[in-house]
Amino acid sequence: VSIIAATSAVPASATSLLNGQEHYYTVQFRSDSKATVYAKLAFQNGQSDKDRDTYTFSLPSGVSADSLSVQQIIAKKTEVSTCNPKIVIGSSTAAQNCPVTTTGYDDDFDFFSNNNNYGYYYDYYYPESRYDDKYEYTDVTPSVNGQTYTVKLPRAIKPHKQGAVLVTFVSTDYVTSAFGGQFTYDFRTLMTNEMIDEASVAINFDEELYSRDVDQKRTSGATTTKSIQSGADASASYESKRIDSLIPPIGNGGEYNRSQTKMLPGDVLSVKGSYATNPTLLFLKEILAGIAIT
Repeated sequence: VSIIAATSAVPASATSLLNGQEHYYTVQFRSDSKATVYAKLAFQNGQSDKDRDTYTFSLPSGVSADSLSVQQIIAKKTEVSTCNPKIVIGSSTAAQNCPVTTTGYDDDFDFFSNNNNYGYYYDYYYPESRYDDKYEYTDVTPSVNGQTYTVKLPRAIKPHKQGAVLVTFVSTDYVTSAFGGQFTYDFRTLMTNEMIDEASVAINFDEELYSRDVDQKRTSGATTTKSIQSGADASASYESKRIDSLIPPIGNGGEYNRSQTKMLPGDVLSVKGSYATNPTLLFLKEILAGIAIT
């Protein structure tokens, strides 16, 4: 894991070391050299006198994105009715559901708590008990200037409040094929012209792949099966409740995870490693070196 300074690709503007962002990524590496990327980018409006209606991010140098999509994540304000969840029937007590309603939008929502205080495992295994149309996802078509994407937010962020966007894309530029079914990768995070207080990356592989980064064993692909695949389906259908199940695993629960704090404007978190379609290929250099010695 390394931090790369790459400020040249970030649009020139006044920067601040306050009001930092938090970024969460889940990356799925495939045997066709493609990487699918899901990113939740949470940011703030550090201004006190006006709303923030734009958000800008940049692809790292040398990386292009296919099928890139952006949705603004908008939190709804929920209210629970005042009904008593327990009712007495004779000498016994029974439970009843108290209705939950949504009334407008929650401008005070904490997007910087990635798990929203429920915890990753709770959200992952019991998604239906956690989500009840709490969010809206509004499609945004960003303007593009070279490697930089500027998003016009459908719902502006009020002063000193938080916002978030969901960015998904596919890229062939993170992976290099070294020999046959052997691959090396260098995943680099998106760049911004603001401080990033924390960046977290969850790395996953397709089930038929092997990686030295996960104890030289065949990868499980569990996150793909339950979370990322459902998220891909949701991206096509835009059903809010199904996209809700995608958000908590982003940046969590990968085959392995890497993180970095206090990244300066323009910094990139780089996560490097290798994988292969056959475990023998992971040790090809060592095998060839052994043959040469003998």
